[in-house]
Amino acid sequence: MHDWFVNTFAPYYPYIKFIHVLAISAWAWSTSVGYYWFLRNAYISWKKNPGDPEYKRRKDWALEQFDNGAIIEHVAFPVAIVTGLFMFVIGGWGLDRPWLKWKLLILVTIFLPMEIVDIWLSHLGGKKERHRDNPGKYESLVRFHWKFFTIVTPLVGLFIPAIIFLAVVKP
Repeated sequence: MHDWFVNTFAPYYPYIKFIHVLAISAWAWSTSVGYYWFLRNAYISWKKNPGDPEYKRRKDWALEQFDNGAIIEHVAFPVAIVTGLFMFVIGGWGLDRPWLKWKLLILVTIFLPMEIVDIWLSHLGGKKERHRDNPGKYESLVRFHWKFFTIVTPLVGLFIPAIIFLAVVKP
């Protein structure tokens, strides 16, 4: 099975790598731009003016649009995982390479759990717009999602460049 897989897909390794890099780029930057330029500003403005209905409307709208935009991120992440596995097998990579061990450690301990929570918050039980008719639940989910952002934003800012560094430089 292994030989068949490698022999079948080895000629396509550069294309698989291209798809992997494209998926990583889409995953890493799709929501970062929305968060830093729109969502963060709307949330901070609302926090400064919590009684103003216009700021609340903007904050709620920005969060719901962010959730919709996260679809790109949440499609790109599994594509990156699958193409990474393909490259691992086809390329004959082994876990004897320190750069790969670090990259996988970051993936499994930071990004995988983060994406699971993010998918729940954006598309499943935590999707805020499903709870518009229940203001208490809606605001509870907003607060939880914002707390999630405050925890993961520094991690994303630190570990996405680290993953890219490890993949490119292979120290």
